[in-house]
Amino acid sequence: KVRVVVYVDGPKTRFLVKPASRLAVKGPFYNGVQGLAILKRVRDGLGLIIAGGVGQSTAASVARQLLRGGNRVRACLAPGRAGLNYAADLLRALGVEVNEVSSLRREGLATLSQWLKEEPEVVFSGGPDALHRGVARVLQEQGAAAPLVTSQNAVMCCGEGLCGSCVVFTAKRRRVPRCKAQYQSEGR
Repeated sequence: KVRVVVYVDGPKTRFLVKPASRLAVKGPFYNGVQGLAILKRVRDGLGLIIAGGVGQSTAASVARQLLRGGNRVRACLAPGRAGLNYAADLLRALGVEVNEVSSLRREGLATLSQWLKEEPEVVFSGGPDALHRGVARVLQEQGAAAPLVTSQNAVMCCGEGLCGSCVVFTAKRRRVPRCKAQYQSEGR
């Protein structure tokens, strides 16, 4: 079963909702998750997912990886500008405890604060960079030891590092495609 969620915001997305004879879709990109190595290491613990809007698209992949490690998984989802929690039913079908809220910034971060009392092994933030900063702030305020894994918000067109739309340059002018890059973590 394939689900496609489109937030119509401009000329390119408006084109997607017009009748078409053929449409090719690629994504979500699993390499669009920063901290894959962390997710693969977590075993027999608790993983938290905080995701909103289109940021929910990577939540199922993250949940599956955590469940493969024998972890319990909780998710807090908000509809965001997309207007729906389209990952909720899929996550529930996987056995994830899902809490739906109207706003991650208002209710979701408060939910995260409560959940951190259970000392999770990892926290995943799926959404805009402002959400990642909010989640990181809550983790720091609570003194949580859990590493933060995030959705990568680079512009991704090909997802293979070939098209150049996501390229950044290091201080030494080395070309790095962000869609393929993973950061190194000192975390668990």
